[in-house]
Amino acid sequence: MALDENKKTEFIKELNEAREDKDYAWVVEIAAEIADAGDNDWAKIILKEIEDALPLHSSSINPLLELGAGACNIFDNKEWGKSIYEKVEFEAYDVDHYLDLSIGVAKNLNDKEWARKLFEETEEITNSQGSNNADDYCYGLYSLANGICEYLKDKDWAIRLYQSAENRAKSYSDLQKLGRGLSLKLGDMDWGRKVFSKGLELVRTEGEDYEIENYEKEFDKIFNS
Repeated sequence: MALDENKKTEFIKELNEAREDKDYAWVVEIAAEIADAGDNDWAKIILKEIEDALPLHSSSINPLLELGAGACNIFDNKEWGKSIYEKVEFEAYDVDHYLDLSIGVAKNLNDKEWARKLFEETEEITNSQGSNNADDYCYGLYSLANGICEYLKDKDWAIRLYQSAENRAKSYSDLQKLGRGLSLKLGDMDWGRKVFSKGLELVRTEGEDYEIENYEKEFDKIFNS
């Protein structure tokens, strides 16, 4: 279905702004709106032009992740999405890259076998890179566990990672995020409360007033509502 000229002009203006800002999530969002408005061909051209213009480089990983999700969710084109995610896999090198790719493959392609392989590689990189930074190590462990809980439903694997994260969690921020994952992703409210409470004690000693207020609000929302 052809778009009327006023609507097309509006979309072109938004696209130019998004491209100028290199806001690829916005580009994908606009393409989705164009497809919803009835012009699938134009929407596909927009995403394909962005994909073709991106260099095969690690700087393209986040834009490619956005495009891969768009190919799957806007057009239900899993083969296109897979080809984009393969580019990401080739360029990925750190925990965030692999974790985002693992989640994208599981969520948008529903390819659990490939996702499991990617989650395993994420764990290897987390263990390898984590020795250099304890805070990043803890973050990588509970973030990985959250993803495995949500997308693979492998609680035994997740529990092992959560336990390792708990042993390394020192800051109230890590304890808050770990407690959130234990409660909301794993579904273990007792373990989550225990970890969250430890962080609550710490933030009341070390945190700013607004951090204490936010922490207490989230604690009440999760455990007392």
